[in-house]
Amino acid sequence: MGRMKEVFMEMIEHDYHGDHNAYLEDLARQSCEEFSYVNEQPCPNCLNYTIHRNETDAVCDACGQDFIYVGSSLRFK
Repeated sequence: MGRMKEVFMEMIEHDYHGDHNAYLEDLARQSCEEFSYVNEQPCPNCLNYTIHRNETDAVCDACGQDFIYVGSSLRFK
């Protein structure tokens, strides 16, 4: 194992104080919250169907505009 990997693992262990199963569940939850492609709604800024979203945020790939979901409506960030 390389020295940089050892240093990284030591940093993670130092920062984390708790159950390792909870830590892994948190990492899995974060990966599930990654952005997914949305077909049914055009971007309000450029009117292209290129929006990626997670539970609360959205990003248009064409124009780069950031959005936030409030309920079911899309708002500029």
